[in-house]
Amino acid sequence: MDFVKALDTGLYLDTLDCIIKWSCTPDDLLNEIGEADYEMYKSDYMNCVGYNVQSGVFGIPRSFGVLFNFINEKLTSVNINELFSQDAILNFDRIQNELEPVLGKPHRLPYSFNSKKRSYKWKFKRVVIEHSIIERDGLQRMFEIRIK
Repeated sequence: MDFVKALDTGLYLDTLDCIIKWSCTPDDLLNEIGEADYEMYKSDYMNCVGYNVQSGVFGIPRSFGVLFNFINEKLTSVNINELFSQDAILNFDRIQNELEPVLGKPHRLPYSFNSKKRSYKWKFKRVVIEHSIIERDGLQRMFEIRIK
């Protein structure tokens, strides 16, 4: 699977063997994942809804929680979180080392007060991917895909 080429149209979910298109609606997502378990989150305040599914991504051999965020039925971003992770920095370094052979060399983002000097960005035609360590009530790993 050419994961970078797939990013032109969507995100390939390894475990579910499907591509979720960037142009999908919540109904399209649910149709594509079929019988897979998911959790739905809703915020009336922000008029957004999120669907969290469990799958591998980018050929990394582990399970992630993949949260698809919609505003007004439009997919705006995807957050990817490793399930059952304990050590944010060790986890970050391990995943970063697995992402670079798949996605290529990232741009290193300038140091900011909450990035702990570990913040990387990849830019593709349809999406921007950011992988960072942030300080927010303790160290947390952030892995987000923003749709342009």
